[in-house]
Amino acid sequence: CRFAGGAISFTATDVTFADSVKLQWQSGGRNYLKRSIVSFYDTTGTESNYVYSVTGANVGNLGSGLRIDSSLFLNTIGSSKNIVFQFKIKKLTGTLTSIGGHSTVLTNQQVYVDNVYVGSNFASGLLSHSIDDGNYHSVVVYGTTISTFSGDCNLYIQPNRNSGYNAACTVEIKELQLENGANRSDWTPALEDIDSKLTRITSDGIYTGK
Repeated sequence: CRFAGGAISFTATDVTFADSVKLQWQSGGRNYLKRSIVSFYDTTGTESNYVYSVTGANVGNLGSGLRIDSSLFLNTIGSSKNIVFQFKIKKLTGTLTSIGGHSTVLTNQQVYVDNVYVGSNFASGLLSHSIDDGNYHSVVVYGTTISTFSGDCNLYIQPNRNSGYNAACTVEIKELQLENGANRSDWTPALEDIDSKLTRITSDGIYTGK
Protein backbone atom coordinates (compact mmCIF):
# COMPACT_ATOMS: atom_id res chain seq x y z
CA CYS A 1 0.00 0.00 0.00
CA ARG A 2 1.44 3.40 -1.01
CA PHE A 3 0.54 7.07 -0.87
CA ALA A 4 0.81 8.69 -4.28
CA GLY A 5 -0.19 12.28 -4.98
CA GLY A 6 -2.44 12.41 -1.92
CA ALA A 7 -4.26 9.21 -2.89
CA ILE A 8 -3.85 5.69 -1.60
CA SER A 9 -2.81 3.04 -4.09
CA PHE A 10 -2.71 -0.70 -3.42
CA THR A 11 -0.20 -3.10 -4.89
CA ALA A 12 -1.10 -6.46 -6.38
CA THR A 13 0.17 -8.02 -3.15
CA ASP A 14 -2.33 -5.99 -1.10
CA VAL A 15 -5.20 -7.06 -3.31
CA THR A 16 -4.13 -10.70 -3.37
CA PHE A 17 -3.94 -10.75 0.44
CA ALA A 18 -7.38 -9.18 0.82
CA ASP A 19 -8.85 -11.62 -1.68
CA SER A 20 -7.26 -14.58 0.13
CA VAL A 21 -8.86 -13.45 3.38
CA LYS A 22 -12.28 -13.31 1.71
CA LEU A 23 -11.78 -16.72 0.11
CA GLN A 24 -10.85 -18.24 3.48
CA TRP A 25 -13.96 -16.67 5.02
CA GLN A 26 -16.16 -18.12 2.29
CA SER A 27 -14.64 -21.57 2.83
CA GLY A 28 -15.38 -21.49 6.57
CA GLY A 29 -12.12 -20.14 7.97
CA ARG A 30 -13.34 -16.71 9.05
CA ASN A 31 -11.41 -15.22 11.99
CA TYR A 32 -13.84 -13.67 14.49
CA LEU A 33 -11.18 -12.10 16.72
CA LYS A 34 -11.35 -8.48 15.66
CA ARG A 35 -9.11 -6.08 17.56
CA SER A 36 -11.97 -4.35 19.36
CA ILE A 37 -12.91 -7.43 21.41
CA VAL A 38 -9.36 -8.29 22.55
CA SER A 39 -8.06 -6.39 25.58
CA PHE A 40 -5.38 -6.58 28.25
CA TYR A 41 -6.66 -8.17 31.45
CA ASP A 42 -5.33 -6.84 34.78
CA THR A 43 -2.11 -5.74 33.07
CA THR A 44 -0.71 -3.43 30.43
CA GLY A 45 0.85 -3.89 27.04
CA THR A 46 0.90 -2.82 23.44
CA GLU A 47 -0.51 -4.12 20.18
CA SER A 48 1.08 -3.54 16.79
CA ASN A 49 0.20 -5.28 13.55
CA TYR A 50 -1.77 -7.97 15.44
CA VAL A 51 1.12 -8.73 17.79
CA TYR A 52 0.36 -8.24 21.50
CA SER A 53 3.26 -7.51 23.84
CA VAL A 54 1.96 -8.25 27.34
CA THR A 55 4.37 -6.46 29.63
CA GLY A 56 2.53 -5.37 32.78
CA ALA A 57 3.91 -6.17 36.22
CA ASN A 58 1.13 -8.64 37.02
CA VAL A 59 1.78 -11.05 34.14
CA GLY A 60 2.40 -14.51 35.56
CA ASN A 61 1.39 -13.34 39.04
CA LEU A 62 -2.33 -12.62 39.19
CA GLY A 63 -3.77 -14.47 36.21
CA SER A 64 -3.36 -11.44 33.98
CA GLY A 65 -2.97 -11.57 30.23
CA LEU A 66 -5.42 -11.11 27.35
CA ARG A 67 -9.22 -11.22 27.45
CA ILE A 68 -11.61 -11.95 24.60
CA ASP A 69 -14.93 -10.30 25.26
CA SER A 70 -17.94 -12.53 25.93
CA SER A 71 -19.99 -10.61 23.34
CA LEU A 72 -18.29 -12.73 20.68
CA PHE A 73 -19.95 -15.86 22.04
CA LEU A 74 -23.23 -14.37 23.23
CA ASN A 75 -23.96 -12.23 20.15
CA THR A 76 -22.03 -13.77 17.27
CA ILE A 77 -20.98 -17.40 17.68
CA GLY A 78 -23.95 -18.60 19.72
CA SER A 79 -24.40 -21.58 22.01
CA SER A 80 -23.48 -25.23 21.32
CA LYS A 81 -21.22 -24.31 18.40
CA ASN A 82 -17.90 -25.92 17.56
CA ILE A 83 -14.96 -23.50 17.51
CA VAL A 84 -11.19 -23.55 17.01
CA PHE A 85 -9.17 -21.05 19.05
CA GLN A 86 -5.48 -20.61 18.34
CA PHE A 87 -2.52 -18.31 18.92
CA LYS A 88 1.27 -18.28 19.18
CA ILE A 89 3.17 -17.18 22.28
CA LYS A 90 6.79 -16.60 23.22
CA LYS A 91 8.51 -15.48 26.40
CA LEU A 92 10.28 -12.13 26.35
CA THR A 93 11.53 -12.00 29.95
CA GLY A 94 11.11 -13.93 33.19
CA THR A 95 9.92 -17.53 33.37
CA LEU A 96 7.09 -19.05 31.34
CA THR A 97 6.18 -22.36 32.95
CA SER A 98 2.67 -22.87 31.56
CA ILE A 99 0.02 -21.33 29.36
CA GLY A 100 -3.72 -21.58 29.94
CA GLY A 101 -6.78 -19.46 30.45
CA HIS A 102 -10.16 -19.25 32.11
CA SER A 103 -12.43 -20.84 29.52
CA THR A 104 -15.69 -21.98 31.10
CA VAL A 105 -17.49 -20.68 27.99
CA LEU A 106 -16.13 -23.78 26.20
CA THR A 107 -16.84 -27.46 26.78
CA ASN A 108 -15.49 -30.60 25.08
CA GLN A 109 -12.04 -29.05 24.95
CA GLN A 110 -9.05 -30.61 23.23
CA VAL A 111 -5.82 -28.64 23.73
CA TYR A 112 -2.64 -28.88 21.66
CA VAL A 113 0.70 -27.14 22.19
CA ASP A 114 3.10 -27.33 19.25
CA ASN A 115 0.80 -29.95 17.71
CA VAL A 116 1.11 -32.18 20.79
CA TYR A 117 -2.08 -33.07 22.68
CA VAL A 118 -1.79 -31.87 26.28
CA GLY A 119 -5.27 -32.33 27.75
CA SER A 120 -8.95 -31.49 27.77
CA ASN A 121 -8.90 -28.33 29.90
CA PHE A 122 -7.21 -25.15 28.67
CA ALA A 123 -7.52 -23.64 32.16
CA SER A 124 -5.18 -26.28 33.61
CA GLY A 125 -2.19 -24.98 31.67
CA LEU A 126 -0.82 -28.46 31.05
CA LEU A 127 2.32 -28.88 28.96
CA SER A 128 4.22 -31.85 27.59
CA HIS A 129 7.42 -29.87 27.02
CA SER A 130 9.03 -26.58 28.01
CA ILE A 131 8.02 -23.35 26.29
CA ASP A 132 10.43 -21.23 28.36
CA ASP A 133 12.95 -20.80 25.52
CA GLY A 134 12.15 -17.47 23.88
CA ASN A 135 10.72 -19.10 20.76
CA TYR A 136 7.17 -18.94 19.48
CA HIS A 137 4.96 -21.88 20.46
CA SER A 138 1.57 -22.64 18.96
CA VAL A 139 -1.52 -23.26 21.09
CA VAL A 140 -4.74 -24.65 19.61
CA VAL A 141 -7.96 -25.27 21.53
CA TYR A 142 -10.83 -27.18 19.94
CA GLY A 143 -14.10 -26.86 21.81
CA THR A 144 -17.85 -26.25 21.86
CA THR A 145 -19.57 -23.20 23.29
CA ILE A 146 -21.71 -24.04 26.30
CA SER A 147 -25.42 -24.63 25.77
CA THR A 148 -26.57 -21.97 28.24
CA PHE A 149 -24.47 -18.86 28.82
CA SER A 150 -23.93 -17.93 32.46
CA GLY A 151 -21.16 -16.61 34.69
CA ASP A 152 -17.92 -15.31 33.19
CA CYS A 153 -18.17 -16.05 29.47
CA ASN A 154 -15.03 -14.15 28.52
CA LEU A 155 -12.14 -16.23 27.16
CA TYR A 156 -8.67 -15.57 28.57
CA ILE A 157 -5.02 -16.20 27.75
CA GLN A 158 -3.12 -16.31 31.06
CA PRO A 159 0.61 -17.04 31.12
CA ASN A 160 1.65 -19.20 34.07
CA ARG A 161 -1.97 -19.85 35.02
CA ASN A 162 -1.15 -23.28 36.39
CA SER A 163 1.96 -22.26 38.35
CA GLY A 164 0.20 -20.50 41.21
CA TYR A 165 0.39 -17.22 39.32
CA ASN A 166 3.76 -16.70 40.97
CA ALA A 167 6.25 -16.78 38.11
CA ALA A 168 6.57 -13.29 36.67
CA CYS A 169 7.12 -12.97 32.93
CA THR A 170 6.48 -10.83 29.89
CA VAL A 171 5.25 -12.45 26.69
CA GLU A 172 4.40 -11.75 23.08
CA ILE A 173 1.22 -13.21 21.58
CA LYS A 174 0.39 -13.20 17.90
CA GLU A 175 -1.86 -14.80 15.27
CA LEU A 176 -4.91 -14.83 17.53
CA GLN A 177 -7.74 -16.59 15.74
CA LEU A 178 -11.12 -18.04 16.63
CA GLU A 179 -13.14 -19.82 13.96
CA ASN A 180 -16.59 -21.34 13.85
CA GLY A 181 -16.38 -25.03 13.02
CA ALA A 182 -14.14 -27.99 13.73
CA ASN A 183 -11.32 -27.37 11.23
CA ARG A 184 -8.24 -25.26 11.83
CA SER A 185 -7.21 -22.71 9.20
CA ASP A 186 -4.09 -20.61 8.74
CA TRP A 187 -4.22 -17.22 10.44
CA THR A 188 -5.75 -14.21 8.72
CA PRO A 189 -6.96 -10.92 10.23
CA ALA A 190 -10.63 -10.50 11.06
CA LEU A 191 -12.52 -8.97 8.16
CA GLU A 192 -13.63 -6.10 10.40
CA ASP A 193 -9.99 -5.07 10.69
CA ILE A 194 -9.49 -4.87 6.94
CA ASP A 195 -10.59 -1.80 5.02
CA SER A 196 -13.73 -2.91 3.19
CA LYS A 197 -12.98 -0.74 0.20
CA LEU A 198 -9.84 -1.16 -1.86
CA THR A 199 -8.76 0.70 -4.97
CA ARG A 200 -8.00 -2.08 -7.40
CA ILE A 201 -6.49 -2.06 -10.85
CA THR A 202 -7.86 -4.56 -13.37
CA SER A 203 -7.90 -4.92 -17.12
CA ASP A 204 -11.09 -2.85 -17.08
CA GLY A 205 -9.48 0.05 -15.21
CA ILE A 206 -9.66 1.21 -11.60
CA TYR A 207 -12.68 0.46 -9.46
CA THR A 208 -13.62 0.30 -5.83
CA GLY A 209 -14.62 -3.11 -4.55
CA LYS A 210 -15.42 -4.77 -1.24
